[in-house]
Amino acid sequence: TLDATRDIFQMHEIDPDLPVIMLSGHASDEAARTGIEAGAFDYLTKPYDLGELLDKISAALEEKSRKQKAES
Repeated sequence: TLDATRDIFQMHEIDPDLPVIMLSGHASDEAARTGIEAGAFDYLTKPYDLGELLDKISAALEEKSRKQKAES
């Protein structure tokens, strides 16, 4: 979880608006909470449903688009 948290912070240093969806093999509420607190858009545990992942990607891109429109 610490590596994932560090990675999220590093990605957001490059692009603060980058939506990050964490995929983890550890089904832990603490890991999910830590990832979300670090700035992840959402969190899935493996094995994950491809349809659910695609829904989360779509939602993340829609939110990013809304934020960009609100800033312009």
